[in-house]
Amino acid sequence: MKTDNPLAMKRLALKTGRVYYTPPIRDLLSDVDERLVQYFDDILERGRHAQDEPYEDPNNRHNVYEILCAARFLRLYSIYDFDARKVRQVIRLREGDWQRDSGGIWRHVRGGIKCPSNSGAEYYRWEPFQVFVLASIYGFRCWVPTGDRRGSRDMTAFEKVIDGEIYDYRRLCTDFTNFMARKTDKTGLAAFIQTEFFLLEDYNSEIYCVANSSDQSKILFGRTRDMLRQIDAGQGRLHMTATIIDWQPRLQAVRKSQIRPLSAGGKKKDGLMAQLLCADEYGSAAWVKNHNDMKSLVDVVQSSMGSRREPLSFFITTAGANGSGPFEEKLEGLHRLLEREITMQPTANRGKLVDPTDRTLCLLLEPDAWERDEETLLTSKTVRYKVNPMIGKIVQHSFYDEEAAKVRLDPTYITEYVPKLMNVYRSGTTQEWITPAQVRALQMPARITDVSIDRGNWIVFAGLDFSLGDDLHAASYLAFNLDTKVFFADCDSWITRKTLESSAMRDVYQHWIDDGWMSISPGETLAPELPINRIVSLLDKRVNFACFLYDPYKSLQPINLLSNYLTSWFRKAGRNIDLSSVIMPCRQNYATFNPLVMEMDYMVKAEKPLINFSQSPLWAWEAGNMVLDVSTDGMENRKPRKRDAGSKIDNWIALLQALKGYDILDGRNINIETNR
Repeated sequence: MKTDNPLAMKRLALKTGRVYYTPPIRDLLSDVDERLVQYFDDILERGRHAQDEPYEDPNNRHNVYEILCAARFLRLYSIYDFDARKVRQVIRLREGDWQRDSGGIWRHVRGGIKCPSNSGAEYYRWEPFQVFVLASIYGFRCWVPTGDRRGSRDMTAFEKVIDGEIYDYRRLCTDFTNFMARKTDKTGLAAFIQTEFFLLEDYNSEIYCVANSSDQSKILFGRTRDMLRQIDAGQGRLHMTATIIDWQPRLQAVRKSQIRPLSAGGKKKDGLMAQLLCADEYGSAAWVKNHNDMKSLVDVVQSSMGSRREPLSFFITTAGANGSGPFEEKLEGLHRLLEREITMQPTANRGKLVDPTDRTLCLLLEPDAWERDEETLLTSKTVRYKVNPMIGKIVQHSFYDEEAAKVRLDPTYITEYVPKLMNVYRSGTTQEWITPAQVRALQMPARITDVSIDRGNWIVFAGLDFSLGDDLHAASYLAFNLDTKVFFADCDSWITRKTLESSAMRDVYQHWIDDGWMSISPGETLAPELPINRIVSLLDKRVNFACFLYDPYKSLQPINLLSNYLTSWFRKAGRNIDLSSVIMPCRQNYATFNPLVMEMDYMVKAEKPLINFSQSPLWAWEAGNMVLDVSTDGMENRKPRKRDAGSKIDNWIALLQALKGYDILDGRNINIETNR
């Protein structure tokens, strides 16, 4: 079993999805729409080729989070009711009726809504991934507790009594995020959902097109207006202006729904009672002084939904070029939610709502973690398919090739190409750094005890990164051969039992623990003595340490333990030494890390690399989790940071601290005494 995090998690995701995708379930989904079966077959059957080395597999068209989206759908299908009739009704509303001709080609027969194309308005069938979105939103039904007991009030036609309590029968999905690249018809899908809510949902539906700018909100609003004009067909039933679509007064006794465009930064409206929020390009909304107008507007609209039985917040977006924003936090939360699917178990619940988070669904089309280096994003057709299933339909590879050529001529264009066409956040303040593949090429079958004990003239520098949260305790050891001038890096890490048991990566972590690459800290917090005990054991094995570097933030207790031990150790050896020259703080800021980043970059990427790594899977895994944060003060200093909030890069931080120790002692031009 491979233990590099992204690949191992992908295998677990595929395994999870296949558990639910049984032949009976496949037959039931086929009865809803054959495109659902095509979608799941493509992910869970062809996708099986991607579980080992998917880099060049042409069938590897689905990232780990899309696979988990599918697994989540199938788990929910096993425990909640599913309204196949409603899904078929919604699908037919836009595409109408189609039949295959003698050559097997689908031909439009009647009905439906035309969509814009380069050659004029045409009828289109939904693509399988779009059917998946519609089925996710409209299909699932659940019994939601009202909090009222039997007999306390009259019941509606949608309610029944379960275990003495009144339950209401509602649509399960109230929050859906459609995260994919440009040219995937996100706007067309959102416009259709607005059209459906206007026509078929609550009598007095209030629908809001929310965007960062007035122009952006009017694009979605205009697309919806075009659809409704076709349906109205000149009969004058609808009242349409640049700011509202509603029904003519003579019809409002039957239908009183309305659609309005809203833009960030405008005057916030009171008295809303939204049933549908469509937030367009939420991923481009950036924080400005801890505030974002788009999020404030979204919050206002969402907070008005309280009286709706079946509200929906529908987010359509591509990654942005901003440094940080509210959608990045939402996306990180969706990633963590999906990772839970690996360890979730279905519950027999008679269709009752089990977990409020079940009401959040999504489709996330983004590259896998190992495919986010610049060259892959510019050239890989496989990755293009992952982020844009419309390739070959509404956009061609030639378009991507031409856009990539622009990047070759103007490197700054990468901040447009990567987020908008490849759906990866990229701004002028982050850069890719060392890739997992570059690390794997330098790994060798050795540990720190192998290279530093009686095998040449080695000296070892240690970096220590302590954690009090759910990160790792990390210790990295950088050995330097005084004769050959080459480096060797090894590492240890510790994880709490509580974090291990609750993590979606539990199986992967456990495999690393079994192989000796990680250790468990009992209880809920990381024990500060564990890295120190490991150093003591290495000293006892005659590992030749020169110094220890640490981040002074929250390091008092473990550093005191190390200081006490070394004081005793040197005293027994008959040596009097200033511990400040052996145990040194190393702050994790731009000034400290910028020269270390450049130095490590050269060591790894030189024609003859100057460093080798142990075979610990944490080196490549953490490299894939890491990007460089570039300062915005004009100095362009760099330091490593996590690719997202849930990533772990602790051992690489500790390794740079160890390299700082080498630089300090080498810069003093002193002879490094062994501590044997």
